[in-house]
Amino acid sequence: GSFAEAFVEHRRYGFFRTSEEETVLVMVSSSDHASDICVRTGGAIGAYDILNGERLDCSGGSIRCALYPNWGRIVRLERG
Repeated sequence: GSFAEAFVEHRRYGFFRTSEEETVLVMVSSSDHASDICVRTGGAIGAYDILNGERLDCSGGSIRCALYPNWGRIVRLERG
């Protein structure tokens, strides 16, 4: 599969892993503070955080979600 950085910030990092079957967005934070994250998804119609069991907003071609302190997300993107 392929790898692409989604964002790089002080103490926060996100990347995409894509195979023929699916695309996953991994986001991690080593910060002591929560932050709001917005990541372009390249046309995904839905997103589900398989690590935390949460459906995420994926409207307008972007995921918008909270990234909590010292925490992570593994998000499966749903293609149309």
